[in-house]
Amino acid sequence: MNIEDSCISCIDTDWSYQLARRMEKEKTNPVLGYRTAGSAAETATGDMLYREMKAIGLTDVTRDTFSLDGWEFEKAVLKFTDDDGQEHTFQMGGYQTNFETDGFTNSFIWEKELPQIMKA
Repeated sequence: MNIEDSCISCIDTDWSYQLARRMEKEKTNPVLGYRTAGSAAETATGDMLYREMKAIGLTDVTRDTFSLDGWEFEKAVLKFTDDDGQEHTFQMGGYQTNFETDGFTNSFIWEKELPQIMKA
């Protein structure tokens, strides 16, 4: 067995997937997620990873402190009722993604596609 195959045979993809899922647990926004810099969610995830590294037998694991400007994005929700009386809810993102729908530039994430509203 060559070194590449030897390394690959030691990879536990189920464990790494479960670890990634555990990293998703802590978030500052219940709908969109996020672990913004300096947030309680980021600290909790870092603490969990520290404990995990120690638990798997790593010996030179440290928690280093440093100063940074932090913020927590909790929520921004836009709700409106259209001319037909239908209510729509948009979950605004802490990090915006610009995209175009029918020539209208949007900077939010919506609960469902509503191109007919974008034209209005």
